Amino acid sequence: MTGKEDPPLSELGETTSEHVPAWLGRFFETTWSWVTKSKLGLTVFVALIYVIPYGLGLLAVGSQVRAGGDFAVLAFAALVASTFASAQPAPTPAMGTLSLVLVGFMGAYFDPLVVGVVAGTVATIGLVTSYGVGATGVGRLLFARMGHRPAVANTIERAFDVTRRYGPWAILLFAFIPNPLYAWSSVAGGASKTKFGRYLAAAATGSFARFVLVAFLGKGIEQILN
Repeated sequence: MTGKEDPPLSELGETTSEHVPAWLGRFFETTWSWVTKSKLGLTVFVALIYVIPYGLGLLAVGSQVRAGGDFAVLAFAALVASTFASAQPAPTPAMGTLSLVLVGFMGAYFDPLVVGVVAGTVATIGLVTSYGVGATGVGRLLFARMGHRPAVANTIERAFDVTRRYGPWAILLFAFIPNPLYAWSSVAGGASKTKFGRYLAAAATGSFARFVLVAFLGKGIEQILN
């Protein structure tokens, strides 16, 4: 971050939830507390958001390869898991790639608008979770756990700086374009006291635009190939 008046991100520990609905602040303070209390909690969290989406994704592909498999159920389950995981403030950039691949792949088999809307909805929910992490001060604890990793720490600092400078416009752009600041820009949005209504509009617009576009691209590629 730049500017002498700017406090280090690692010191943003006080609850700053006056710009967040009270119920949302209470919800996130409760649900994220177990993750940040110990290294074990964070390790389990990261393991789950890797294992579950990739496991479901492999099952979905295997089911499609084998005739008669329930491809739709497994594919949408993998899509929901990977899209939500990619929006969480953890060092999981590969999860964003998995969700995009699934959206494009599924757009060729199902209604691309439905696929895009499902993915956009889940992504928005996931980003709101990250926003709550920043708004309630839990982001400081996550930063403390990851601060020993220079690459992750630099990503967090960059996300906070850009998001504070450009507000909802940065959040909309980061939600639309795949990038390493994706989830952390939402954490920064909450920590920098971006009003929840403005944040939600930006995150939802970017998320829906991203995934609907990718789903239709998948459908278009399938039609060209066939």
